[in-house]
Amino acid sequence: MTASRRQEPFRYQFTTPESCLFQISEINGNVIESRHARADLIDIHKSGCKLAAQLDLRIEINHVKLLIDFPFAEEAPLLVSGEVRWQLQEHNRYLYGVQFIVDAELKERIKAELRKLAGSKKINAV
Repeated sequence: MTASRRQEPFRYQFTTPESCLFQISEINGNVIESRHARADLIDIHKSGCKLAAQLDLRIEINHVKLLIDFPFAEEAPLLVSGEVRWQLQEHNRYLYGVQFIVDAELKERIKAELRKLAGSKKINAV
């Protein structure tokens, strides 16, 4: 049996993709404030997520940071900053891997929200 090479936390896949809003907060080191765009949240873990959107961010030539508004937070809005690490085109949409830029307190809040989602059967570990 081979040892696991997993270096990231467990991912949780949404049973039905969850719609969320995001905006571009930085492109190539330049701070901007874009309009909100809609994306589907495909999976999530405490350090990042996978989004599907219609918008082509062209990360092969751009370094992009996003501000993501997660809709499932019960107590208060959950706004998380993240850096787009990869992009794939799938049919008529783009998939993005986003690594969160969070402190320890926000990471704990994300973990608590993930436990609630798992308890309500909205996400499954993959």
